[in-house]
Amino acid sequence: MAWRAVCACTVVVVAVACAGGDDGGVDLERVDGRESPTSESESPTTTQGGMRHDPSLASEIPAVDGMVFAATEPPPQYNEVLPARSYLVRRAIEQDGVPHGFLTVVAPPDGMAFEEFEDAVVDTFFAGPVQVVAGEVEVDGGTMVASTGAPPQWATYGDEFVMEAVVEQDGTGRWAWFWNDLLWIVEGTPDGQSVVDPLARAQHELAPPDDYDTLVIAGELASRFADLADYWYLDWLRADVIRLLPDAAAGTCADQWLPFSVAAGPDDLITDADNLIVEMAVVSSLCDTFTDDFRQFMLGFPGAHDETIGATAVVAGDQVIGWVEDGIAFTIFAEDPAMLGVYRPFIEAFAQYQAAID
Repeated sequence: MAWRAVCACTVVVVAVACAGGDDGGVDLERVDGRESPTSESESPTTTQGGMRHDPSLASEIPAVDGMVFAATEPPPQYNEVLPARSYLVRRAIEQDGVPHGFLTVVAPPDGMAFEEFEDAVVDTFFAGPVQVVAGEVEVDGGTMVASTGAPPQWATYGDEFVMEAVVEQDGTGRWAWFWNDLLWIVEGTPDGQSVVDPLARAQHELAPPDDYDTLVIAGELASRFADLADYWYLDWLRADVIRLLPDAAAGTCADQWLPFSVAAGPDDLITDADNLIVEMAVVSSLCDTFTDDFRQFMLGFPGAHDETIGATAVVAGDQVIGWVEDGIAFTIFAEDPAMLGVYRPFIEAFAQYQAAID
C-alpha cells in the first residue's frame, strides 16, 4: 500500500558549515565505555551547530568487501537532524574505486540515553521532507551545500530497518539506521542498495540484532497495548516484520508501525486462523489525505460497511476492521471471518482503550 503523498522537491542552499576549535568540555568516557583517543590531535572538536567531530568513531566501521571509507572533513551541517553536541565522524565511500557518497557515524551527546537519542532522530527524520545533499562546494571558511527535499519512509536493507529519503529525479538519498548504539547515515549516493545493504549485513555478522528487536520502527506504539484480561499479545519476529513492511497498515505513510497477534489464551503461541492480526501505524503529517484514502481502501474489501464500535467509527468487512484514531491507523484482520465475532469483546475493549488515550 503506497499511501504517502508526493512531496514537492525543492532545492535549497544550506548555511556554510565550518570546523571549530578544540572543545575543552568533552567527556572522553561518553558512550558505553568507548574511549576517545588520548592524543591531542584526535580529540573531539566542535563543529558549527554544536556537533562534535570525533575521529575515533571511524573504528566502529566494519570491513566491507570492495568498499573503502576515506577520511574527509566533518559533515557540512547536521544541527537540523541531530541532538546538539552529538559526536560524529564522516567518511567518503568508494566502492571498487567509484565514489558512492558519504557515511557518517554518530554517537549520542553526553548524558543522553540511547533510547532518547533514537526517538529524537526518528521523530526529526519523519517531521517533514528530508534535505538530501545534492552537491557541496568549498568556499572560504567552510562548505556550501545544496540539498533537495525528499519524502521520508521506512525501508529494509540487509535485514535492517532503515529510514529512507530518495530524490525521485536522480535516485540520490539519505539512509539512516541504528546499530551497536550508534546512528549510521549514508547520503549522496544514487545507489543505496549497493552501499547500505552490504554495510548493514557486515554489521549484523559482527553483532546480530535480537530476533524480536523491532522497537526502532514501533516507537511509541509499543506503549499502546491495552491491558485486557483473558487475551494475550504475540510479538512478531523481526524477520516477519521486515518481510511484511511493504504491506504496512499505512503503507509509505507510516512513520511508526507495529504489527502483532492476539490469542485467547496462554497456550496459543502460534499465529494461525484462530488468532487476530492487529496493526497500528502512526500516519505521517505529510499525508494530509490519508484518512479519506484509507476509508476508501477499506471499503474495497468484501462485505465492507460503516459501523460503530463503542464510540469509534470504523469500516468493517468480512475479515477486516479498520479505523483512524488520533493520527494512528488501526487494522484488525482475521483469516477465519468467524474470529471477528469470537474476538468481538477484545475488539470493543481495544478500540475503547485507544480512544481514551490522550
